[in-house]
Amino acid sequence: MAAKYPADELSKFMGDSKQASTDRRRDIWLWFYLLAKGAVLNPTLCGGNSMRDELARRLKWNHFSANNIKKDQDTQLVNESNLKWITNNKRQLQWLEPHIVNFTNYLNQPDLTDLSKRELLIARVDVLDVSLERKCSELLHLKNEWNKWTEEDGIYDWFKDKKEGEQRLACARDWIEKQPIEWRGFQKASNLSTLEDLIIFFDHKCGNWFERKAAISEIRKRWNKKNFDAKNKHKRQINVMLTTDAIGQLDQLCRESNSSRAKVIEELIRGHKQTAKQPL
Repeated sequence: MAAKYPADELSKFMGDSKQASTDRRRDIWLWFYLLAKGAVLNPTLCGGNSMRDELARRLKWNHFSANNIKKDQDTQLVNESNLKWITNNKRQLQWLEPHIVNFTNYLNQPDLTDLSKRELLIARVDVLDVSLERKCSELLHLKNEWNKWTEEDGIYDWFKDKKEGEQRLACARDWIEKQPIEWRGFQKASNLSTLEDLIIFFDHKCGNWFERKAAISEIRKRWNKKNFDAKNKHKRQINVMLTTDAIGQLDQLCRESNSSRAKVIEELIRGHKQTAKQPL
């Protein structure tokens, strides 16, 4: 039945309600659905203002049945509540992509520049010709895996320091740059300009929380050594042979003054210099 609102050609063909005529997810699903049925569509129009017109033309040209399409829609599109946990968060979408590609075995289609990453991933799930039960089960599994993956994100709080956060990120980039190319790949550390970029990098390179924690631990060690060297740039380490008795006396002086061996030795040297300067 034709709608009473100002309807476009796609709405007329599908017999859409006013609400259905603004259902972008349905339209994107319909695009991939027609592709799976062998229709030829202009990829540059997917997601754009002319997408609905292109869909209407192909539906009429290929003599599709609106009733059959609606039946397939009911068996392929999971309820929106199963997708709410998927956001437009860049990190989440990059983590999800290989998992959804693996589940759907649906490769990228080129030139779909008007689709967001989220829309494209959901479309892959929507058009997959498996039961709704299996889709819901897989989506719930991925949701639980994502929550587990991010529940230990506190390890990145060290980079959020207001005073030293940027310098710590720079330290992480230096550390990554010095890692074997077999591990870091051809990723340029200089491109990791934000903490989000760094986290996404570790999501990709580290298979579990223990590997991420180990990497952060190495970066922190590098940071501490860098700071230690900066604070002690005028100092050098030397090895001195002392008798056991002298070592015992040195440690006694350390306990009495609550100082380190190095500090006590420096004070003894300064005291000796001052004594040497005094006239006999």
